Amino acid sequence: MPAEDHVTSVIATFSGYSVILVGIGVWAYKREKALKAAHQDEMTAHYLGGRSFGPIMTAATVFASLFNGFSIIGAPSESFYRGFFSLTWIVSVVGIISGYFATGLRLRRASEVRNHQSSVDFITDRFQSQYCRASIMLLQVVPTGIFLAGQIVAIKLAFNPVFGLEPDNQWPSIIIVGVILLFEWAGGLNSVAMTDTIQGFVIFVSYLCVPIAIYMNYGGYEDIDLSTFPRPDFFQTPSKFDQWQFWQFTIINIAFFGLPPLIQRTYAARDIGSLKLAYGVLVCGVWMAIMVGIFVGIMAVKVFGPGFYPPSPFNSMMENLMDLGGFPKVTAVVVVTAFLAAVMSTIDSLIIAASQLAMNEMVMPWVRNNERLSSDRSVTWFGRACSFVITAASLAFGLHWEGTTFSIIELQLSMTLQTVPAWFIGLYSKHEFHPWPIATGAWVGGLWVVLFYEYYMRDNPDRLPINNGVSGLGINLAIVLIGESTRVLLYPNKTGDRALEPEESSNTNTNSLTTDPTTDGSESDEGKKEPRLLFPNRPSWDVPSLAHFGDKPMSWRVLKKYMSGTHEVATNPYWVTFMLISMSLATPLVPQKEPPILEDGTFAYEPTRVFGIPWFAWKSILFSVIPSFFLLIEIVRMPTKFGPEKEDWEIFDDVPQPSFAEKERLIGGDNSIKFNAQSTKEIDDSSGDSRNGADGKSLPMEQAIENKAD
Repeated sequence: MPAEDHVTSVIATFSGYSVILVGIGVWAYKREKALKAAHQDEMTAHYLGGRSFGPIMTAATVFASLFNGFSIIGAPSESFYRGFFSLTWIVSVVGIISGYFATGLRLRRASEVRNHQSSVDFITDRFQSQYCRASIMLLQVVPTGIFLAGQIVAIKLAFNPVFGLEPDNQWPSIIIVGVILLFEWAGGLNSVAMTDTIQGFVIFVSYLCVPIAIYMNYGGYEDIDLSTFPRPDFFQTPSKFDQWQFWQFTIINIAFFGLPPLIQRTYAARDIGSLKLAYGVLVCGVWMAIMVGIFVGIMAVKVFGPGFYPPSPFNSMMENLMDLGGFPKVTAVVVVTAFLAAVMSTIDSLIIAASQLAMNEMVMPWVRNNERLSSDRSVTWFGRACSFVITAASLAFGLHWEGTTFSIIELQLSMTLQTVPAWFIGLYSKHEFHPWPIATGAWVGGLWVVLFYEYYMRDNPDRLPINNGVSGLGINLAIVLIGESTRVLLYPNKTGDRALEPEESSNTNTNSLTTDPTTDGSESDEGKKEPRLLFPNRPSWDVPSLAHFGDKPMSWRVLKKYMSGTHEVATNPYWVTFMLISMSLATPLVPQKEPPILEDGTFAYEPTRVFGIPWFAWKSILFSVIPSFFLLIEIVRMPTKFGPEKEDWEIFDDVPQPSFAEKERLIGGDNSIKFNAQSTKEIDDSSGDSRNGADGKSLPMEQAIENKAD
């Protein structure tokens, strides 16, 4: 039970922060109204902040989305109970940033050109399949809800004890989440981003002060006496089980980029220059935030001694600092306030991301063509209803969760990992995969994650070190590869690399197949031309409306065209391989349980330590520096704007590229890929009437080459 003056101090500080929140809410409400008045549509203004976030706000809101309240108490709790195993958080966050950086450029460029708004728009546009769209959407909504529930778990573990409340008291969580929901209704992403900016600054300052306060009063790692330290096993090399867990947790964290809040920030930034600063802040911030959290947890073991097992080591350590008074007390009060602010901001962020996904993918397709239901007022209330339902479901899940903070984030990331094949195939594959194997692999992998956790991993101390996410990803990839190989071998479809137009009646006849390659593109209900289909031989129920993305399909060649002239290190297989290997080497691959601990609790021989830290932990730290350093180099090299696109006739989105010999024949030996005048004449001569349409008029070169290909 905290002292009364501690509670008073926290209440006073938190009240001051609440006043700031009210001011931010008013500002965000007025800003959103101004964006709408400036002809911004309701969805863009509320859910993307008008796509106007500059470098500082983008960096702050991305940093807050990653280093949230869940992370603030997660790292100290993990290190308090598992020691230096918690270093997995550092290399895991490096994996998160690598995945976010590798996918961010292409997702951002596609969103600019194709007007993508929700995190599933890219999947819908790229694969042109309702089945694939629904599968990925489910694997985004559910993990986002679990992540939101994790923040509620954080409130239960740390908020209640700060104010002297019982840990199982649910009303503080309900009240806080209710207030946050009102802020989301009022200001949208603008309020989230501004509170993130303030919260990020407070966390940065307070986290610089916390280790200083602890070191001044209790010393550091080098002051730990192993003969009296309650957990000497922290200085033993980890078991084989823990080493496997360490590596697998690193792998599943790469999927973090697929969560809607991070993709939403990618779309909301003003330009890629703003994202560049955000990536750099993340790489540098991981070392400060996680290393401080680990230090807090391990020093708490030293401070409290044996037999002390609090529900929140972070909270207990902050109370201890408050008892010291002076500088430590001020620091602890500010850190606790920053934690509460981080939880509130992250909850707001997750609510608005999940609400946007539900609105874009479930509500808007239903109301888009109804003038009354699609009005700004109706859309606003539909959005509020989505936010309320998602929040209520996550609140119920979080209040009844009985697992650890590590287990809930592991479950969330394991499910998100099943979307990674769809993202990377869609972004980088030069082979057009049929959407059905991708969708089937995703939802089967997601189902495996849940069932394997529930019936094998949960409360099973004798389980093997098999991660449900990594094993689910293996099943996922096997289904994708087997399904696509079967299609290519048994049902070869020559149109997989060449887009064909949907049958005009495909939107009305639910039993028809889109098979006719000669028909003109059908028109959507909005009067826009639908793009041609990459895989037309599918039932019409599987073909979504795509006209609002453009009148051409987004094939891999179109993506390549969009990124022409822009440096992309993620397309370099050597760099990708190097990053994966270097992150894997951060796992402490060492003989287990060395040095042995004797029956009297002492070591058989003194463990090797450097500045008080065991040598295997130093190995992990140093190997984590390597991918961080090279990632930072590429972020510095990242452009601040996209390069100019090549001409339309230079790269075609729907015509197979000619062979090298054909290029040489057309170009006449020129090393350039461009078609010269002689190439044009040869195409004209060899294709007969291919340059002329039905009315005798000359056709564009792109259409002429298409006719020749036919």
